[in-house]
Amino acid sequence: MFARQPDCRLGRFVAPSGTFYFDLANCNEFAIANLSFWAHAVNPGGEELSAAQIPMPIVWIVVSLLWIAVLMFGIGDAVRLRAFGTSARVALLALAALKIAAALIAAAEVEHRSVRGEADATLELAAAVLNAALRGTALSLAVGLSSGWLLLTRKPNKPVIIVALFVGIFGATVGASLLKSGLMMLGVEFCALVLLIGSCLWAVRSTNYTLMRFATWVPTTVRRRVPGAVSGSETDTSTDDEAPRAAAGAAGAAGGAGGAGGAGGAGGAGGAVGAVGGDSGLAQIAVANGGGGGGGGDGGGGEGAGGAAARRRRRVPAAVEWVEVRPGERRAMVVRVAVFLALRRALIMLLGGAGVVLCASLLLAQTDDTWLVMTVTELWLMLVFFETWTAFRLIKSNIVEPPPLSPAELGVD
Repeated sequence: MFARQPDCRLGRFVAPSGTFYFDLANCNEFAIANLSFWAHAVNPGGEELSAAQIPMPIVWIVVSLLWIAVLMFGIGDAVRLRAFGTSARVALLALAALKIAAALIAAAEVEHRSVRGEADATLELAAAVLNAALRGTALSLAVGLSSGWLLLTRKPNKPVIIVALFVGIFGATVGASLLKSGLMMLGVEFCALVLLIGSCLWAVRSTNYTLMRFATWVPTTVRRRVPGAVSGSETDTSTDDEAPRAAAGAAGAAGGAGGAGGAGGAGGAGGAVGAVGGDSGLAQIAVANGGGGGGGGDGGGGEGAGGAAARRRRRVPAAVEWVEVRPGERRAMVVRVAVFLALRRALIMLLGGAGVVLCASLLLAQTDDTWLVMTVTELWLMLVFFETWTAFRLIKSNIVEPPPLSPAELGVD
């Protein structure tokens, strides 16, 4: 066509933004309405990907290797700490394995487009499904962990909500990946974004509620008898100052007896000091003439000895004390608080990082640096993974909440 019309030519112009423009010049004899042409542009070296996508095959391979290293580290650490917290660690390792599969599928799909210039439908669908499953599983697990699932209880408190959240995120993410353009795609992407942000906020709220519940916890105590004490037993309650009082009483008794055998004057002189065994402990002086004085002294001495004996042997009730029903619960509560504080820090990092990555994606959407945003996103996700794993490494004892106490454990008939 152009050979017969040398003046007709096809022009090409590349804008600074990278957009290609084509135009036809000096083609007046041709009907423009009936003219059609097909153009295929490639980068140097026959590269079918755009300039922003050229680094993606290598980036996805590096990301896959990094996640494999993370998974190997997690498996080794989980084997070493397998006594407690195994369920939570296995769930986190499953997310890492799912991330590896998604990265490998994405690398294969990008490599296929780099070589053949078109996307493979099977690989594209597999990548969309894996990404949706990864996002839905991660956010549903975050909501479940924040309410105590796999940490405090074996079953989730509200499994229907967790399942509904997974289905919603999975469906919205797959729909946004399969729809290429149009208002429907924008609506589905908006729904996926709302579910993403909402689930992160819900997880943070649930973590705060759990920490508030821990802050108001008090140990359950019951009254129990002190070992070795018998109810209603006679206990020696004498003190250090009662020994002189008993000695004074004995001296009074001896003096009284001497006064009874002596003369009247001598008996009066033989009156002794009798310490009466009352609570006051005051000495009473009984002075009598002859036999009367002796009798008074004898009576005083006898009363002092009797009072001391009554003090030494007094019937007292058995001693009781308040003891915790579950002695190890206090230590378990300390570990729970530490774990959930670290988990909340990881969730805040996830939420804040998602906002930063979203803003960066919008700002760099029309540039060749989108691969850099994806790389930073993957590194940030690894940081969140390690922060969460650090929280689970604190579980070195049993922190599962026990069932409510029975009346027998509480000592209630």
